[in-house]
Amino acid sequence: MTVDNFKEIFKIPVADFAPTFTEVFGEDCTCGHCNLYVIKNVKDELKRIKNQELKDELRSDLQFLQFTDSPANFDATKSFWIKKQTEMVDVSSFIHSFNNEYLDQRSGWFEGLAPGY
Repeated sequence: MTVDNFKEIFKIPVADFAPTFTEVFGEDCTCGHCNLYVIKNVKDELKRIKNQELKDELRSDLQFLQFTDSPANFDATKSFWIKKQTEMVDVSSFIHSFNNEYLDQRSGWFEGLAPGY
C-alpha cells in the first residue's frame, strides 16, 4: 500500500497515536481522535467535582464544543470556552487537565473535523 492509497482509503485516521500519522504522511494528513474516548475520560474526571450545577454546566459546554461544525468554529468556541472557564475556580484542576489533554494536544475530537464520517 502506498502513502497515496492509504490517504485515499483513510481520509481522516482516528487514533490516539494520530500525531504519528502526521509524521509519516505529512502535514496535509488530517488526524482525528475518538470523541467517545474523550467523553469517557471526561465523565471519569467529572465524578471528582462535587457541585452538580458546575458538572452539568461543564458537560453542556463540552457537548457544545463536540458538535461544532468546522475547525474554524471549534477554534472560536474553544477560545470562548477557555475564557469562560478561567473564572471557575472550583474546577481549575479539571480545566487545566482538559485544556492540556483535549484542546492543546488532541483537539481533533469534534464533529466538524470530518463531516459525513
